[in-house]
Amino acid sequence: MRWPRDLLGVATPDVARGVRAAFVTLAPFYLAAALARPELAWTALGGWLGTLADPGGPRATRARALAIFVVAGTPLVAAFESVAWAPTMATAGLMLIAFAMSMLRSVSGSAATLGNFLTMVAAIGGARVRTSPVSDALGFALGAAMAVFMSTIVWPVWTHLPVRRAVANVYAALASYVAEAARMHSAEQKAASAWTDLVRTHHRQIRDALESARVAALAGRARRQGESRYGGTVRALLGAAELQFPIVASLVIELESRALAPSVDPRRLDALAAGYRAVATTLASPEVRRHMPPAPTLSPTLNPTPATVADHLFDRLDRACTLVRDLLHALASDRGPPATEPRDTASLPGAPQPGPVSAARDVTTVPIALRAMRDALSWRSPYLQHALRTALAAGAASLVGELLSRSRVYWVTLTTLAILQPYPGATMKRAGERVVGTIFGCIAALVITTSVHSRLALALMLVPLSVAAVATRPRSYRLFTFFLTPLFVIVTDPTHDWHTAALRAGDAVLGGLVALLAGVLIAPASERRRAPEALGDMLAFLGDYAAAVFATLRDPKGSLDDSHVASKRRATGLALGAAETSLERWLAEPLTDRGNAADAMLLVTYARRLASALTSLDVLRPIARTAGPAGTADAAAVAAYVAATLEAARAHLATGAAEPAIPAPPWLHPPAEPSIERALERVVRWAALIAGVVQRDAT
Repeated sequence: MRWPRDLLGVATPDVARGVRAAFVTLAPFYLAAALARPELAWTALGGWLGTLADPGGPRATRARALAIFVVAGTPLVAAFESVAWAPTMATAGLMLIAFAMSMLRSVSGSAATLGNFLTMVAAIGGARVRTSPVSDALGFALGAAMAVFMSTIVWPVWTHLPVRRAVANVYAALASYVAEAARMHSAEQKAASAWTDLVRTHHRQIRDALESARVAALAGRARRQGESRYGGTVRALLGAAELQFPIVASLVIELESRALAPSVDPRRLDALAAGYRAVATTLASPEVRRHMPPAPTLSPTLNPTPATVADHLFDRLDRACTLVRDLLHALASDRGPPATEPRDTASLPGAPQPGPVSAARDVTTVPIALRAMRDALSWRSPYLQHALRTALAAGAASLVGELLSRSRVYWVTLTTLAILQPYPGATMKRAGERVVGTIFGCIAALVITTSVHSRLALALMLVPLSVAAVATRPRSYRLFTFFLTPLFVIVTDPTHDWHTAALRAGDAVLGGLVALLAGVLIAPASERRRAPEALGDMLAFLGDYAAAVFATLRDPKGSLDDSHVASKRRATGLALGAAETSLERWLAEPLTDRGNAADAMLLVTYARRLASALTSLDVLRPIARTAGPAGTADAAAVAAYVAATLEAARAHLATGAAEPAIPAPPWLHPPAEPSIERALERVVRWAALIAGVVQRDAT
């Protein structure tokens, strides 16, 4: 059983981040106490928060995010420390900041996380009356800049690398399968038992690799908020491998049947195995860009005219390998939006797309962004509702802290901000975990502060606490809070007496109560029951969008109104965002069915990519009308296939149909314009992946 090892591999980057956090926190903390320079405590805090705010992903993505954190956090420290003497003014300012930062959730999940940390910075600054806000702000900037330097230059941590390596194992297993089958075919192996052993051994290896990769992908997805374009591409590579497995198995059957009269060009098999090995090597390397395989090694088809069953299988594998090549280039170039893909802007099917639709970027970006902003500011918007809830909760927590815990006001506020979630189920779960973890963490802090009196020893205690806190944060909020509490008590309090730990436990209870009262005002139904409905709506809107695109594509005179397609595209984008949010809520609930959640994750990823492929096809509409009768016939066949696939997927979600009736993907004729064929192939690929998820779930 490799799954525990794969889950441990997913945790490895977080352990490395914990060590990095300890490095940027330990020295400033020790120097702050040894040199009596309180501004260095802000340096330690800036380094710690900067490490947690690191979104991971490519260097450019994390550099942009952390640079924003430094640039925005530094004036917040100075401004809120300057008004800390007036609690009413500080509370009003905190409410405004909490509202604005919470609205970042409408941009992306990673932006929401960054905004939450900036709100915490404001809360700490507004509760600490200091005479030198500028020096404290500079100290914070120094610590956060150290986190940027460590994250992007000295010690980059590749958060997606364990998942990529799990997917690489699948391609390596496919390469081994093809290579061994090629060897037996070249040796004219006739014994049926040898071929049976080949299939039994390699099928088990590939299936184990696939399941391990699915577990790793689900663990990686559950550890972060918001869909990531980079992470979605990695999961798409997993789906592409899963799609090719049965085709390779069928090819091996053909090789066995032709063992007496070899007719398959061995160069095809060698090229296919080499291509799989090249993909595995690329995915397993930290820097994808530096290990990109040359394009020819991913194309096993040497005779482009299919004549036999084996030729047709090679042709299908060639198309699948083209998809893999495109996905690898997307990883290498980090094209499109950054890894924090906006949920209501770039995630819309009408958003700018790479390749042929790049000319439409300037035309479509501004209207879509304005519409997304308008939707987010609507009174019915869940983003606006949560932003108001967060602002009111932050203000209430600040007032409660002033009345009941004046010396540690920000501890109440920080607890409330950390617990409060956009939906009540996750808020209640997190409140219980936070309070329990804090109480036991305070006990640990009491033991540490009463038994360890050396400043150096206390500083060294930050290392295991930091590593444990960061490593457990994506997986167990209770353990994260348990390890975080003594770390926070040691860093923020210079006296280190037992009163500090006791007050911290009381503040956790107060903050948890405020968050619960704010979080349960609106109580939606369990997402476990709502998620299938959200996924069904997503597929329904996607089906309407596909029908509109193909209707205009087959309209020779261009008489159909383009606004109809635009409205369907926008509705699909909103439905995709709602399904993504529903999936996140589902993952946050206790006792989640991880198998069904993994299929739902893939369904959302593939639906988003199918929507983008449809948008690309719609942009190429003027060219498609010149493709001739073959192109028109292909468009009709693809339209029928997409409609049947999405309808079967919806029926399966609604009724749990055991055997969804999904036709085979259509074969396409080469049209006069190759870009049209590629656009139609992209649509077929992503629809086929959706069909694969539904059919696997049905079995």
